[in-house]
Amino acid sequence: RFFAYQNEGFKNELSRAGGKGIGTKLINNIEQIAREKNKRLLFVLSSITAEEFYIKSGYRKVKKIKQNVEGTEVIMIRMEKTLNSA
Repeated sequence: RFFAYQNEGFKNELSRAGGKGIGTKLINNIEQIAREKNKRLLFVLSSITAEEFYIKSGYRKVKKIKQNVEGTEVIMIRMEKTLNSA
């Protein structure tokens, strides 16, 4: 289980990487590894701004979740994808 924390420097780096296919390559690699390990379901807690990216990648919105990140309540979206066999 992974949780990525976005500090301002990291967030700025992500902004410059947007639209270059890096996120798609990462998610494809993660999905391939999951298939090799015979996993059938992946889920991610998405930010509101990343929701559309995951939808385009085949994930579906399951529910909104309130998360506390360093004392600040943020809304995350649980998204899931059922994987096909390798």
